Amino acid sequence: MNAKSAIFAATVFLALTASVNAQSVRSKFAAALEDQIRCSEKPEPYRAIRALQRAGLVRRNYYINVDSLSYFRVRKPLTVFGMKVVSVIGFDAYPMFGRGPGTSPGITIGVVVPYSVEEVKQRLSRLPQDKIMIDEAEDYIGTNAPKNRTEIWCSEYAFSK
Repeated sequence: MNAKSAIFAATVFLALTASVNAQSVRSKFAAALEDQIRCSEKPEPYRAIRALQRAGLVRRNYYINVDSLSYFRVRKPLTVFGMKVVSVIGFDAYPMFGRGPGTSPGITIGVVVPYSVEEVKQRLSRLPQDKIMIDEAEDYIGTNAPKNRTEIWCSEYAFSK
């Protein structure tokens, strides 16, 4: 093997290793998000979203705030419950989250996925539905709003049921 071939082989190996490591990191974040969205414990959106930001998976700033829920765009591929995530949403009492007028949504974490509400409910039918919220996404409003976008989220209020 000549020097050029060895360098090429090493470069390919490093690229594949980096790709596997990146996928492994994304899998860990996906599993952590799934645990929080399942509402098995009270959500911790600040810690979760800051970790996603530090890993470069979501943008640093939210792109819209609706009823005090901040929407952060995904920068790198991320899946939750086997579905592509387009945004991570949350609210907590930290400055990185916007706060609008009215009643607080409570400490909340969730995701926006590009599937219809019906399809998401069908995909998640095996999960307990008593705490998980599944609603039409509210991050875009108007006639140009993308179709078939759904929010899946957990709020601290689910624990007062």
